[in-house]
Amino acid sequence: MQFFGRTEEIKRLQNQLSAVQSQHESRMVCLMGRRRVGKTTLLLKAFENKSCLVLYLYVPNRCTLNELVRAWLDQVVEIFKLPFPPAVQTPTDVLQVVMHLSKDAPCVIIIDECQELNQMDPAFWGKLQELWDRCRQSSRTLLVMSGSIISALEDIFGNNSKPLYGRLNDQMMLMPFGPSDMCTIMGTLAPLASDLDLLTVYAMTGGVAKYIELLDEAQCLTQEKAVSYFFSNAGSWLRSEGERFLSNEFRFESPIYMELLRKIARGRSKWTELQDGMDVNITAYLRRLETFRILRQKLPFGEQKTKGSSRWVLCDPYFIFWLRFVDSIQANTLESLGQSRILSQMCLRELPTLLGRTLEEWFRQAWLQNGQWLHADAWWDRKGQNEIDLVATNPLTQSIGFAEVKLNPAKFSAGLLELKIGAFLKSQPQYRDWNITRQSLSLEDLRNI
Repeated sequence: MQFFGRTEEIKRLQNQLSAVQSQHESRMVCLMGRRRVGKTTLLLKAFENKSCLVLYLYVPNRCTLNELVRAWLDQVVEIFKLPFPPAVQTPTDVLQVVMHLSKDAPCVIIIDECQELNQMDPAFWGKLQELWDRCRQSSRTLLVMSGSIISALEDIFGNNSKPLYGRLNDQMMLMPFGPSDMCTIMGTLAPLASDLDLLTVYAMTGGVAKYIELLDEAQCLTQEKAVSYFFSNAGSWLRSEGERFLSNEFRFESPIYMELLRKIARGRSKWTELQDGMDVNITAYLRRLETFRILRQKLPFGEQKTKGSSRWVLCDPYFIFWLRFVDSIQANTLESLGQSRILSQMCLRELPTLLGRTLEEWFRQAWLQNGQWLHADAWWDRKGQNEIDLVATNPLTQSIGFAEVKLNPAKFSAGLLELKIGAFLKSQPQYRDWNITRQSLSLEDLRNI
């Protein structure tokens, strides 16, 4: 699949390299993001036409320290065209060699899945700190530490008791593709795809680059083909990604996270409902899921957080899809019986309900990204009698917008929305004199962002 988007991320990375070249000192950057989101592709793209050497060093989760050092050293010898390999014993020794070489010519070092060094070489981070503090100002290296276990990376670089605290020059979180990029991607890869096809692909992939690539390679970028592929033998890797992601990121604690996600998928959203029956306090677990953008804590628009006012909701489209159609006893039973056709039929029958929720999140993101609005979310009253799918404000222009999101535009009622707006303004009178817009949003508006 060709490269799409990521303009801002590329600019930030290239600015860091320019600083290395102009200031004649090394800099360190951390790039975080879930697996398959496109971190490695982004890094290689950012530096592909730059007049410097790029050294890509991967840290597999299953190899010995000696094997890793040999693999890294082979890369150094090849990239720098050294006549013979230097004598090194540790990963830090390899980096020291490269930083010394960068005195003559700037270079980029990419260490991919760097968090795996925690297990392989626990002393690595302390040794790197010593090397960095000693050689940073006398070398010209852009060291990019990339990884997908976000909690581990936050501990490595954000914990003030750890060696590398305060050493980063930039920290980036690479997110899945949002609505604007998805429109571009589908318009390029599947120009004849309908709006329903676009929304379905977004719901199934969550905008994760690798998942989109799989559907593209299989030529399955329409709703029926995508669903059929997902439940076929060929789609088994994509189906298993949800469980694999949780076990990779949360490891031995993954059953706790799994139980929380299942509760929310079944409609429980209040903290008390989620805590019920759990043997541990769930607050930290919810926050970590929030960090990964799998969940978010939702408050009625414009209201401050109060006890019982918030809802925990799934916001990652892939996980919403996976929890609904893969992670169930019925789905597992049918899969074990090889009934992929029945699974596809069930999914297509029940998909409209899920796509309605996906459409709401699509427009919320689109409104926040288009520059017109600074805040956007749903609103509901305390009694649950009135709810508006989307409320957005821009204090700079004193503007407020209201929208009802319907997969089927025929179900929109302008009169009902007006009543709900009245209830909102009664509860939040500070917006009464603002410039008010109201509208219906449906599948037909998907690309008008």
